[in-house]
Amino acid sequence: MSQYYPVALDLRDRPCLVVGGGPVAEGKVEGLLDAGARVTVVSPALTERLASWATEGRIAHRPREYGASDLDGHHLAFSATDRREVTEAVAADASTSTSPETIST
Repeated sequence: MSQYYPVALDLRDRPCLVVGGGPVAEGKVEGLLDAGARVTVVSPALTERLASWATEGRIAHRPREYGASDLDGHHLAFSATDRREVTEAVAADASTSTSPETIST
């Protein structure tokens, strides 16, 4: 028996945040774009594909390290980085976010 509850989200035109700019983040962004989300990526560096999407205007890019205020106004946040302290910060910040709809995965 799984300890997780499967969920489907309607993300059409919803602002979503991805923290990280590597291959894992690229996969998350691709899925969010396919779902119709408006995606912002926070990362000092991006994969070539993410960089091209930012140049094309398909995603917004904040070229810097993550900060708690990055969650503001976002419906869903993903931490897609191998830096544990960043992942923990995103989760902690989301749990205390003033936006009740913000969740972190």
